[in-house]
Amino acid sequence: MPPRHHGRRSPAASALGLWMLACSPALEVKAEPQDCSADARLAYVEDIMLDAYLWADHVEPVDRLGYSDPAELMADLRYDALDRWSYVRDLSEATDWFDEGAYVGGGYSLRSDAAGDLRFALVYPDNPAHDAGLRRGDRLLRINGFAVEDLSTNDAWNDAYGPVEDGAVVVLGVERPDGDTFDAHMVLGEVTIPTVYRSRVFEDGDRTVLYFMLTSFVEPAHEALDALFDDPAVADVDTVVVDLRYNGGGLIAVARHLAALVARDHAGEVFMTYWHNAAHAHENTATYLEEYPWGRSVDHVVFLTSGSTGSASEMLMFSLEPYVPVTRVGGRTSGKPVGMNFFEACDLFVSPVTFQTGNRDVQATYFDGLEPDCAAEDNLLVELGADDDPMLVAGLQQLAGAECPDATARLPVSMEPSGSADALRGGLR
Repeated sequence: MPPRHHGRRSPAASALGLWMLACSPALEVKAEPQDCSADARLAYVEDIMLDAYLWADHVEPVDRLGYSDPAELMADLRYDALDRWSYVRDLSEATDWFDEGAYVGGGYSLRSDAAGDLRFALVYPDNPAHDAGLRRGDRLLRINGFAVEDLSTNDAWNDAYGPVEDGAVVVLGVERPDGDTFDAHMVLGEVTIPTVYRSRVFEDGDRTVLYFMLTSFVEPAHEALDALFDDPAVADVDTVVVDLRYNGGGLIAVARHLAALVARDHAGEVFMTYWHNAAHAHENTATYLEEYPWGRSVDHVVFLTSGSTGSASEMLMFSLEPYVPVTRVGGRTSGKPVGMNFFEACDLFVSPVTFQTGNRDVQATYFDGLEPDCAAEDNLLVELGADDDPMLVAGLQQLAGAECPDATARLPVSMEPSGSADALRGGLR
């Protein structure tokens, strides 16, 4: 297969894998695989890193003949002082996720609570985990008989889980919040996530508020966001609360789309800027907000965040700041102000960091994450977006002028160790 040099991506922040991807003009590179032999595939990865990589001048030479896995070569070529994200994946796995928001698995995500217990944070309806009886707040005790406290590495987790294939049965030992325990027999299958989740419109004082969770910036989110904002129920909305607490990123094009839906009066203005290495500085560019008739010019946008919030999620918040009052509530984000082009050749999906991002006014430098304006914890025993959801409550209180606790007082919840497949999806299994 000849290589395809596609638009900009940016996998997310943290070693757990958060993602950002954009459908922007392709980056011109010299790298071309001669064939699909093992050495040609390795040479292709090396050539891209020496040409298009944002930190190409920091790439240390290695002997590629000592490698058999392009992903391992990429890992050793990365500039580890700043780069936690450049990767090589299987082509079909990556394209299924970004194009369709689909994968084979259970349709759930795990987080640790304040006591260190691992609980189900997201369980998507009409997917294998939900069909097996699992719900948000359930505590995970065992995977196929293996106690979770004994699973300290990615390999241990993946070995306990077993083959991830359609029809495979995974037995999860679970404890309900009320103390009842049971074994959930989960039959793995194709999972398609709802990109817009648990939306509702409600009154809060003199505000009309739209709340929704955006689970990922994948292609189906375009249609889901348009349907949400074109609904007559949101016609009088003046405040939008976007729940990004578990959103590791995805398509920058989706982030730009959502920004345009809440900042209609700024159509045609800069959304995001791209800054490449010196060899590709002539390709620095910008993308612009489009106009949608069903868009809104809202008074305020509140974003609910955590340490799992990254990449395109961060870019959305940062790029909206010149146009709409933005408040961040929850925890410090993961910190990824850079993005990636992606290149396809043979069976490889190669995504090195190739650009630094910026908004209309300044270049982004938040490698340590974006600090919340108001600290709030994610209570895994409370339904997302419910009236007593501590993060939503704190956001509404902030808008009303109430004081918030010290933004550094609480740590974000963490994810389980993750292998390459669920890292691609920001921790979803």
